[in-house]
Amino acid sequence: MELITKLEYIARTKSSRGALGFKIEGDEGWFSAVGGAVNYLEKMKKGDKIKIIYEQKGVNRNVTNISKVEDTNTQTSKETSPKTEDIPPVPKYICEDCGAELKDDKYKKCYKCNQKNPKDVQIQRGNALNSASAVLKGNFEGTNTDIEIIKQATLNLAESFLDWLRLE
Repeated sequence: MELITKLEYIARTKSSRGALGFKIEGDEGWFSAVGGAVNYLEKMKKGDKIKIIYEQKGVNRNVTNISKVEDTNTQTSKETSPKTEDIPPVPKYICEDCGAELKDDKYKKCYKCNQKNPKDVQIQRGNALNSASAVLKGNFEGTNTDIEIIKQATLNLAESFLDWLRLE
């Protein structure tokens, strides 16, 4: 979607995925500038007339291109159409973690971000559970203890092992 409007507010703090939020005149919701659009948005100020191209995904409005438009009321030249700055297009698909360009919408994260956590976390969790059950095996053997107590003790110990593994 494309929109020409005035900039009302810019959040001066980037989100964890590198996006920068802003509001426009006459709209209560937030827009998120991502990737290269962040650099251009940081140079703008409240009241600037802007042109934005964005994608609506549920309640999220991700801006893929933003440019400043000259206000036709203050122009002294005889030009009739507003000018836009020469801004290279922002990548259409970006990594939700780091903002890197993706070639299509098949994946939500780039290769590098996708490799950071999922498999390592699963392996660490499995190691923590195995270690906890091995440690507790001898402690409850031959006792008439409730299974919920054993389960909770295993989970508590596994959680402390997992915290220790994450520190490594």
